[in-house]
Amino acid sequence: MGGTQTVPLVRGHHLIHDLYQSEDFGRCCVFSSDVRDFLDREGFLCENWFELYDLLEKWSVIGAKAGGQATYEKGVGVYDSSNKDRVREGNRQGGSAGIKMKVGAHAPGVSRKGGLKTVELRTGVHDPAKRQKVVEGGRIGGLTSAERGVGAHIPEMRRRGGHRTTELRVGIHAPGAASLAAKKTVEMGVGLHDPKNREKVLAGARKGAKALHRKRICLSTGHISNPTGMAKYQRSRQIPKYLWASLDGKEIASQLALLGLAVI
Repeated sequence: MGGTQTVPLVRGHHLIHDLYQSEDFGRCCVFSSDVRDFLDREGFLCENWFELYDLLEKWSVIGAKAGGQATYEKGVGVYDSSNKDRVREGNRQGGSAGIKMKVGAHAPGVSRKGGLKTVELRTGVHDPAKRQKVVEGGRIGGLTSAERGVGAHIPEMRRRGGHRTTELRVGIHAPGAASLAAKKTVEMGVGLHDPKNREKVLAGARKGAKALHRKRICLSTGHISNPTGMAKYQRSRQIPKYLWASLDGKEIASQLALLGLAVI
């Protein structure tokens, strides 16, 4: 199948084991993945090398899309309902093995290299043209996950993730993360540093301070304390937590007098 020789089309999507039929593209048939692997492995350079590599990449994408669409329409492979559980289990086992062996996407440095490359090439989530679409897709995906209670919304997964970030000291548990986040909110003028939110934040703080300094009296013993202190006091003595009353200045003396108790 060299030169300009062609072969009959044998499938609707014209892709057999990564073989691209020439009638689709007006070119000779090639095994694109094999050729790309050869170019990568041998460091082969020739005239118009980049054009050749880009062409092979384009054919791979076109073929993959056509093959995926065909399997979907025919309901075969991963789209075969009878194979769904088996495929899911196979993916789970493969992913677990990859994590343990640290290969593929789980190999050390692979994610970092891939991320840096997307930033450099401004592709994927770093493509300005796709940015809004990615954000909207993430929002919809997050809402769907929350509604179904899957992924990060599974309580056990959240617990494990929290323990793991604590152990590895990453994310919000990374050294200096809180300080960096605080500086960022100041720089960007968001959160409590947003002028629109400032009055609301201050009002909430005043309300909280006022509530904290309000006194409560234990209706069982007459002990007086603030809300936090009262909760600890009653819990340590196994006193029902509803046996308290709020006090404002003059009310304290009258309540104690009724109980026949003195201030403790």
